[in-house]
Amino acid sequence: MALFYCLSHRFSGFSHKVQTLLHKVLESVLTTDIHDALFRLTREKAIDAYRNIALARPDEHGQMFLSLLLTEGRWAWKEKLQRLESLQAEDLAHFHRELMARNSVTLGVFGNVSEESALGLGELVERLMRRNGRFEPLCPSLQVRGRGRGMDGRPIGGRHQSVTARERGAL
Repeated sequence: MALFYCLSHRFSGFSHKVQTLLHKVLESVLTTDIHDALFRLTREKAIDAYRNIALARPDEHGQMFLSLLLTEGRWAWKEKLQRLESLQAEDLAHFHRELMARNSVTLGVFGNVSEESALGLGELVERLMRRNGRFEPLCPSLQVRGRGRGMDGRPIGGRHQSVTARERGAL
């Protein structure tokens, strides 16, 4: 059984600060340290929240159970509580390492932004991923090319690494 996890970040309304914000967020995600005291506090809050579910109204339990039945691969709150009670900070740190080792990045930039700024964001992401030893380019068959269309109907997009400023001028 394959497990898929996704971290999705969307930034909007930060036009001139988006590069700084993206840098800080990605750096934080890539270099997360699990502090034991903070982990224990957060885990206890989550355990309390799951225990409080037992005190919910019967109709809420019915809705939760229906949702559980209709969603494949979903855990019941009692199963989550049981797993959470045995979870340790080392388990979370191991999961983070595994998640970061198996990630891929898709970056979409749209709106009132120049092509050079968009390419610069892609290069920033690639540089941060490489610096943290977590970057391996996709094989050619997995690369998505030409998703969008410009105002003139021509395809736009593709891998930012493959197009340099000099090549864009030649097109």
